[in-house]
This record gives sequence, C-alpha cells and structure tokens, in this order.
Amino acid sequence: MPDDPIRIWQDLEQSGRGDGIFDVVSRSSGTETGYGPARFALGPGRERRLLVPCAQGAGGKDLKGGPKLATAIVSYSSANGHQPFIDILCHDRRLDVVFAELCREVLKRLADGEGPLDAVIGTISDFRELLLSGVPTTVSRSEVIGLLGELLVLRQLTGENPDAAAAWTGPFEQRHDFRRGTRALEVKTSSRADATKVSINGSHQLLAPANGELCLVHVRIETAGSGSLTIGRVFDDLVAAGADEERLRAGLGALGCPDPYDETWNSFAFQLQGTDAYRVISGFPRVTPEQFSDGHVPEAISGLKYDVDLSVAGEFRMSADELSEFIEEIMK
Repeated sequence: MPDDPIRIWQDLEQSGRGDGIFDVVSRSSGTETGYGPARFALGPGRERRLLVPCAQGAGGKDLKGGPKLATAIVSYSSANGHQPFIDILCHDRRLDVVFAELCREVLKRLADGEGPLDAVIGTISDFRELLLSGVPTTVSRSEVIGLLGELLVLRQLTGENPDAAAAWTGPFEQRHDFRRGTRALEVKTSSRADATKVSINGSHQLLAPANGELCLVHVRIETAGSGSLTIGRVFDDLVAAGADEERLRAGLGALGCPDPYDETWNSFAFQLQGTDAYRVISGFPRVTPEQFSDGHVPEAISGLKYDVDLSVAGEFRMSADELSEFIEEIMK
C-alpha cells in the first residue's frame, strides 16, 4: 500500500509540483493498473484527487458523482503520449480523511486485480452514503443570480477563446472575477432590467491590476418561468463551446455548486435583459485605498461595502465594439 494519501497531497500542495511525468501536479501511488500506476493529484483549486489509468476509449457512463465527489474520464500527456485516467475529485476539504480511505480502497482493489472501472465504481458505491448523499443544500435566489452572471460572461469570453475558464479567478478567492495578465473583469448581476445600482465589496474590488486595466460588467437578468437561462444550460453551452470541463467544475465547486445540474441550483430560470460594461479608470465612482491620505484604508474601518449607481457613470460606459475589443485583448 502507498504512503499516507493525506501526506502526499500535502507535499504536492506545499511544493506545487509532482514527479513531472504527466502535465498535471501528481505523484505515483505505486499501485499498478495494467495501464500504469494510479496517481495522487491536485485539482485546479487544490482539491484532493486520485487519477486511475484506464484503457483508451474507456466509457464513463457508469461513473456516478454527486455534490461532494466529481468523476470523469480525462487525458494527460507525457513523453510517451496521451494517457486516459478515471479522475476522482473530492470538492469538500472537510472530507479529506474519508476521501483518503476511499482512495486506499480503490488502490487495494486494483492491487487485488480488479479492473480500473470496476475498482472505482465499486468503491464509490460502498462510500456513497459518506461522500455523496450529505445534507440537502439550500441555495438562495441571489446566489444563483450571482453565479449565473459570471457564467454568462464566461460564455462570452469562451466564444473568443475556449481556454477562457483558466481566466475565471473569482471562485479561488482572487480580487476579480476574471483576470489574465494585466487585464481584469469584475461582474455584477442584477435581477431587474432597470437596475442601475451594484454592490461593491471592499476597497480593492474596483482597483485595477498594477499597470493594468479593469472593466466592470453589469449583467441584467429577470426571472422567467420558461426562461432559457439556468446554471445547467449555460454549463452545457460552455462545454459545447470547448471550455475545460474540469476547470469549470472546480470553479463551480469552489462557489458551492459542485454539480451544475443540481436541482437546488436550477430551480430558477431567467432571461437576459442586457449587459453593460464600464471602464474603471480615474473618475469612476468607487472607493480605493489611494483615496486616503496614506494610501491605506484606516485600520478602524472594516467590512467596507457600498453601492455604485451606474446611472451617473455614463461617461465610462463602453460601446459593444469597445467591450468586444477588451475581451479580445484579455483572451489573447
């Protein structure tokens, strides 16, 4: 059996690199599958993962994920070419110990001669109650609206470059929702067509990257019983447009939505009412540290949150062509 999985994941996290064999941060478990050794790995958001090599063309229709566990067939390249893996990823870090035991059981079954798919499917079935059922999730309408707005902007970015999901930084506690190089996008979503006010969190949210540019995108949607916009449908649009499904799921999981088809995240449907964009430059109504005498928000001020009325920011509004140009630049 391998060393403690938790220790291996911690080592991978601290070093930021694996054994360099595949183009993913991973390390061999030492347990062979017939297609190479199973590997401990990290997800885009440093989630704990197990990669189990499998045959070319292996189907994943019998792999069942859930709110806390994602499964998929993925492929990574090495000096010897591409190798498909069964990817098992746990979204909930509170379950590290349970997930480590699941991985040990998968490796034990592999060592006993079970095929990769049988070993993974059988183990997940045994651990289903601990990893998949959980407590039903309660999701507010405002949470759905906020996530949907980001996905709609991501859909627009993906239309320019299928690798746009790599620029979706907001879920991973970064300052802006999207960033690539020195350009960034911040997304605010309102649930009324005539809404003009958006809420800003903190003094850095409308601060552009150093020597860079920031664009504020205001998405306006409204609830509609037969609306075409739901989390699941936009997710499908993104995957169909070539977005990296693994990165998408990692971002969704970090925002509390590990399953884009979960009923709790798809109980509301919307229609798009409009999208406006603004250049956040000198003169734009905002609060930033540089506005204070010493360049810092006073220590006595915390939890800063304020509203910006975009109806008075018309001079900063971007035309459709200007927004398209900005998106082209950020996606280069």
